[in-house]
Formats: sequence, structure tokens, C-alpha cells
Amino acid sequence: MHQATNSGIAPPGSVAVSTTPLQFYQKAILACALNNVTALAQQFPTTLPVNLPWLCLDLVYTSQVLMYGFGMAGNQMVTPLSQVEDLSQTYSSTTDTESTWTFGLAVNYMWTNEALNYS
Repeated sequence: MHQATNSGIAPPGSVAVSTTPLQFYQKAILACALNNVTALAQQFPTTLPVNLPWLCLDLVYTSQVLMYGFGMAGNQMVTPLSQVEDLSQTYSSTTDTESTWTFGLAVNYMWTNEALNYS
């Protein structure tokens, strides 16, 4: 989810967004074409300055993990998450747990894969 926010695919503060691996790839092409941090900051204003030098790598990595790691089509919808609602019986109340983008994408992929759909 952080890469979706950093790249402008999702608005800041979002906990989920529907997107595709191709959208991450297109943002990667744009980020990789910019040759300095100032240009990156202008194009990607929601990215923290410390993350700007890594934005090209992060977006390429995200798109490639989705397409080649998870085997998703470039136009397949995916919903990255930044928080996962915890409905565990061990807690007295429902809490939200922070997650990494890889966990959110894996959960989405499992629930949209017919072989793993338990509903």
C-alpha cells in the first residue's frame, strides 16, 4: 500500500485501493525516467524525501513481484492493504493491524483465487 500511496495511485491516508500491476509498472517507468530527486519530488509529492531515491526500484519490484512472483496478469485487479481488520477471538475487541504491502497483496490474491476461496 505504501508504494500505491508514494506513486499517487492511492490518496494519502488510504488503507486500501483497487489497482493493477500494470499501474505500478507505468509509475515505475515514469519514476525511473526522472534523473534527480528534485524532479521525483515534483512528480511524486506524496513520497517522503528519504524514499525518493528508491522509488524507481520500489515500483519496479512491486510490479514484478505481482506479475512474476504471484503470476498476476498486468490488468488483473488487486487491492493492496495497509491495515488488516483483526477479528480474532483472542481479543476482547476488534483491532486493526498494520501490514506490509506484500501481506496485503497476498491476502487479496488468496481470496480471489478459486482454489483457496473458502466462502
